[in-house]
Amino acid sequence: MSNKSSIFWRLLFRRLQLHGLRTRYFLMAMLYTATITAGLFVLPPKTQAANFTMQTGYYMGTGSAGLAITGLGFQPDFVMIKSSTAAGAAVFKTSAMPANTIAFMSATADNVATNITLNTDGFSVGTLVNVNSANVLYYWIAIGGSDCSATGNFCVGTYTGNGVSPRTIVTGFQPSMTIVKRSTAVDANFRVASQPLNETLFMDNSARDVAGNYLRDFPATGFSVGATNNVNTGTYYYAAFGTTAGSFIQGTYAGNNTDNRSLAGLGM
Repeated sequence: MSNKSSIFWRLLFRRLQLHGLRTRYFLMAMLYTATITAGLFVLPPKTQAANFTMQTGYYMGTGSAGLAITGLGFQPDFVMIKSSTAAGAAVFKTSAMPANTIAFMSATADNVATNITLNTDGFSVGTLVNVNSANVLYYWIAIGGSDCSATGNFCVGTYTGNGVSPRTIVTGFQPSMTIVKRSTAVDANFRVASQPLNETLFMDNSARDVAGNYLRDFPATGFSVGATNNVNTGTYYYAAFGTTAGSFIQGTYAGNNTDNRSLAGLGM
């Protein structure tokens, strides 16, 4: 608020002390409207929350089909599950996949036995060891609110490879992180904006690719892929995230071999 409007309001309240409550509230409402109209007072901008919602949690496997995880408060567009044991690699499901399909973060072909189902208030799992073995603890992350437009900051989708390299996959906004997985026995791979051009990392213990064969860079409205992430007729699934204040940030740091090291400055 400017000094001009501050002085104005102090004088107003001093004068209103001489009036009854009804007169006071009426005059305050009228004068408040007048000051906004005259430009003496500017309303603060409305804070916009991230347009995606995220929950994390865990559950104990039962080994029986139809185990439901509920109470998320939204229908997820992306669910990833990982056991606390060596029961199997992490798996994920997006709303862009066929209903019966889940993908593996490892070099494993899709499972098409409906082992993760996205529901209105959560998700349910089948009997695959990666998602529901009896007496095994599983951890999950669920994200909802996919918006593949210029106003979005989270987008899930699929594309069919056409053999062109490089190729831009449109998400509507500029991602800061993208995960890509082919439906066949190929490692899931990802890239964050802090990485050098053409560098891609993998979800397993494979060495990074620096030749631009997988993820190359992040153009203004999507992500650019190389030949391995665009094999002709190949089916690919992806999840893209944009930097969002208070919700999503990425970065890099150099290791120093010191235990219990904290990374500050995330802003959340």
